[in-house]
Amino acid sequence: MAIGILIQASLAGQIITGHHWLVTSHRILAEFLPLPAAALVVVAWQVRDKLRDGMAMVTSLAVAFALLMAQTGLGFIERKSPAAIAIHVPLGVALLGLYTAVAVMTRKSPGARVAGVDLHENESMAATATS
Repeated sequence: MAIGILIQASLAGQIITGHHWLVTSHRILAEFLPLPAAALVVVAWQVRDKLRDGMAMVTSLAVAFALLMAQTGLGFIERKSPAAIAIHVPLGVALLGLYTAVAVMTRKSPGARVAGVDLHENESMAATATS
């Protein structure tokens, strides 16, 4: 998610500097990003008991999803409202920080797995090798 939001920021920066043809790419990605964001909330809910601070992760992802939906809505009205763009830009920065924090929280959670791979396997092996 953080990478998707970073790409959005890059596209927005290009649009602001005059590359208006990137508006379509920015909008398509904006319409797509809520899908994986919603999936993250569902998956976090399903595995909340297996993660340290599982409910905090679910809550963080649910808040991030709600903010992302607001961000998407602001993006569609920003051309008509200077106030909307004044919120749209810093909200994007906040979302990048929030999704990055969730990624770090996931990485630090015992038993965290990505695609069936134990994220802490190398740490366990290193601890065993040094003892």
